[in-house]
Amino acid sequence: MSGGRHPLAPWGCLVRLSRPSLGTVLGGLALFVALSGTAWAVAATKVNIADPTTPSQIAHVDAGGHLQIAGTVTDQLATPANYVNDTNLSLSGGTCIVIATPAKNKAIVVRQVTFDVFQNPSPGSGNFVTLFVGPKASPCGTIVGDDNPSGIGAVVMPFDPGLGVPKGDVLAAQAGGAVGAESFVDGYTVSANQVPALALAQSSRHVSSQHP
Repeated sequence: MSGGRHPLAPWGCLVRLSRPSLGTVLGGLALFVALSGTAWAVAATKVNIADPTTPSQIAHVDAGGHLQIAGTVTDQLATPANYVNDTNLSLSGGTCIVIATPAKNKAIVVRQVTFDVFQNPSPGSGNFVTLFVGPKASPCGTIVGDDNPSGIGAVVMPFDPGLGVPKGDVLAAQAGGAVGAESFVDGYTVSANQVPALALAQSSRHVSSQHP
């Protein structure tokens, strides 16, 4: 072929090479992607996740692409044996009262403290409930929660991920002014080394309002 002439077929007919349409190009590209995805899926490595103690217990992916297991998934912060549910029914008069104490060689992670305010004749800044963490000899030193109740009812102080009460310290509360309340502490115990003394400064604190 020379001089810009069109090529001829072996039987002498003129062959015209036309440019493919946009639709043809896109269709070919879609087919290529589909075939590539199929090839990748076929080549994927199969991995079994088995219980090292009981190898017959295997996690697998079902036909719908969902991960399935045999048995129960356990995802909890503590076992029931380590739960802490402490109650005090006599907070009043501004007296500092210990409401939770770690067991020997243990610490407490407090998740929530609820005050049931049953007496509050004159709500205001001078009427309050306050939480402290400190040594047993002088527990009401470091404030970790404070609230001026607006009336009668529950005052909930959540701590997330938790308020640490180290070994040797206690959780204490005070109802000031004319407030009378009951306290309910919910949390769990851990080994003493899991809540070092510095954890208090790093823990979440709940302070909704301050009193003078």
